[in-house]
Amino acid sequence: MIKKFNFNFNPVQEITTLGSLVFYGLLLLFFLAIQDVLMFKILLVGCLITFIVTILIRTFYFKDRPDKQEYKNLIERLDASSFPSLHAARAMFLALVFIFKFQHLYASLFFLLIALLVMGSRAYLKKHDWVDISSGAFLGLLTYWMITLMF
Repeated sequence: MIKKFNFNFNPVQEITTLGSLVFYGLLLLFFLAIQDVLMFKILLVGCLITFIVTILIRTFYFKDRPDKQEYKNLIERLDASSFPSLHAARAMFLALVFIFKFQHLYASLFFLLIALLVMGSRAYLKKHDWVDISSGAFLGLLTYWMITLMF
């Protein structure tokens, strides 16, 4: 029996993946594989900072997503909360890291465009409103600033 594979390509969903933890993890593995230990450490610490700060905020301040999510336990409640956008924080942090790593105008514009597309995709998919997204971007900026003080 042959089963049909239903593949629905959604470009907005694919763009939002660039702010996901899976993509971030792949970047970590890439820099570890090429033995760029400093970049690996920068990305790892940045990921931990954004994640911990977001979890702390969402623990004490709950804000429904534009398309509300049901939840039954603490983990689901943290996921159902939209403030701040963790995708926006990761996208902004990564953009800033790569902008200052490569220091090239066209590369900088490319990384900034990707970050903005990720942020826009979160609003389009009704996962966040612009307050969540801008606060997430600000968290990414603060995380980058903290990393520059550490490394």
